[in-house]
Amino acid sequence: MPNLPKDEIIRGLRIEKECVSRDCNRDCANCDIVQERDWLLQVYEGAIEIIENNHCQEDIDDNTRWKEVWIK
Repeated sequence: MPNLPKDEIIRGLRIEKECVSRDCNRDCANCDIVQERDWLLQVYEGAIEIIENNHCQEDIDDNTRWKEVWIK
């Protein structure tokens, strides 16, 4: 499980989305939404872990197709 709760990970990703969507001078030290590095690394690590551990429908369909077509 990620170190941060899911809602905290989502909040961090939303902040980062806002960050990259701005037309700014990249002076992060003076930005109103700047975040601490260690916290952001936890956000990214948690998001990656959630995505890696989440089996989406496409993965299930691929496994089913593999069993039906290749394993007989």
